[in-house]
Amino acid sequence: MKEVRRVLVGFEFGEKESQICYYDRKLREPVSVPARVGTNQLAFPTSLTGIPDSGEWHCGTEAEYFAAHEGGTAVRTAEDSFYETVRKGKDFQIGEKRFGADELLEFFLRESLKMLGLADPVKSIAGIGVTVRALTGDFAVRIQQALGRIGFRRDICFVMDEDESFYYYGYSQRPEISSRNMALICFDGDCAVCKSMSENRTKKPFIVTVTEKGSTVLPDNFEERDASFAEAAEEWMKSGGFSGVFITGSGFSPEWASKSVKVLSGHGARVFEGSNLHVKGACWAVFERLERHAFKNRMFIGPDHVRAAVGIDIIEGNGQKFYPLIRPGLNWYEAFADCELIPDGRNDLFVTIIPSGGQAHRSERIVLTGLPARPDRATRLRVRASCTSPDTCRLDAEDLGFGELFPATHQHWTMDVSL
Repeated sequence: MKEVRRVLVGFEFGEKESQICYYDRKLREPVSVPARVGTNQLAFPTSLTGIPDSGEWHCGTEAEYFAAHEGGTAVRTAEDSFYETVRKGKDFQIGEKRFGADELLEFFLRESLKMLGLADPVKSIAGIGVTVRALTGDFAVRIQQALGRIGFRRDICFVMDEDESFYYYGYSQRPEISSRNMALICFDGDCAVCKSMSENRTKKPFIVTVTEKGSTVLPDNFEERDASFAEAAEEWMKSGGFSGVFITGSGFSPEWASKSVKVLSGHGARVFEGSNLHVKGACWAVFERLERHAFKNRMFIGPDHVRAAVGIDIIEGNGQKFYPLIRPGLNWYEAFADCELIPDGRNDLFVTIIPSGGQAHRSERIVLTGLPARPDRATRLRVRASCTSPDTCRLDAEDLGFGELFPATHQHWTMDVSL
């Protein structure tokens, strides 16, 4: 790639195969990076191999070669692949050293990013989004820790599941494709799962959700496979209202799906097929969050997303202003903020919770017990907010004092607020 600054990267960390893409500013869209230069091979094995006691690591196809022919140790067990080892947070022994899951993932991501051809990825990459099939809080934090170990700042790193990357991909398409509901059909061998993405337009921001419509197991015979898929597609599409249908995964081929594709397109939807939807969706997510900001009137809500804003009312100029700490629509493990305040002589702190579903606002009070008595506006507080789940925000206030006259005690007050 020719770009060396402000590179925006999408990374699909797959259970068996992974992919990388970057945002091409001339084409104004994400472009996949070949796993091998000069080929159309986009995916590479989700594999990591370490050379004992040398500090040398290899990923992808090279990992498999070094494990088979050069005395390398593949990070996998009889029970777990490399992906599962990392997802479960397991340690792994290579030579005399034992490595944590976040270290192993750091090595895999670091080696994989070399495919971009950047001399210094940390300096060149302005944002990176990682998408996986399904997330837990621990897994998401582990990915963030691995990116941090490489050297990326937390505020330019985004972690999401496949539903969220589908959201960013779908709504980055042309209006005629994204104007109504969109469907995603994921193949995994003989199994096909259909998901529907829809938005509630009753109030702004429009709330977008992804729900599963159904699944089917297809026969091996191509003619029977087409007929079976067409029957399932008819059932999935009968509710209508779809402007775009995307097919991805391994197991689908236009060569056998002539009847079923006609069923899908016969409901007025445009039908697309490709293997890089999720990795491009992760790249679109980085572009949207850091630069484009075109989704202001639309918010994706999944099971791990915060549904309320948390903030503080502050005095600015001659008026009062709501200063948000936590914004709705973020994954709970990405929701964090801190600020410094100068309270007006009070020994308590009020935070406001604004649900996105239209419920009434409410306030919660943190009593700063033991805060030293000082003159008005002679105390600084550092307030940190983070989420411990989609439904809980943890607030921490720290006394920073006020210069040499009023030394900091660094006393902390912590409260969990229900969202």
